[in-house]
Amino acid sequence: MIIGKTLNTEPLMNGASPHGIIGPRSDGFTIKNVVFHDFDFNNAAALGDCSHCFHPAATDSGARTYRLWEMEYNNTPRRIRYQLPFRGIFWDGDGTTSGKGPNTMMTSDKEWNRQPECFFDAATVAMYNGVICDSTV
Repeated sequence: MIIGKTLNTEPLMNGASPHGIIGPRSDGFTIKNVVFHDFDFNNAAALGDCSHCFHPAATDSGARTYRLWEMEYNNTPRRIRYQLPFRGIFWDGDGTTSGKGPNTMMTSDKEWNRQPECFFDAATVAMYNGVICDSTV
């Protein structure tokens, strides 16, 4: 269980936009059976991609695939927020993150990711900071 913000929080949290989990700079990282609570403030999100790719000395800009299973989101309207270089791929093995069924993939909202098999309406982009592609991709 990961809690974003409570009534017993510190004042610094009022201006923060944290991630619950930021995936590593390695491929195939699995996140399983995690419940996120109360990431409903500022630009907070349950998941992020590419830990430490965002700092000035980072030289790695490759894509990573993170595997998700048995996830739950309570009062967490933003499930993913991508970071530089905006190339992470979240593979949803059971559909508990995407809500679109098993074997769906989520990635950043870049023009080349907007394919016919993908959802990229305003609500999807707001919740997932990108597109959701069904299992045919």
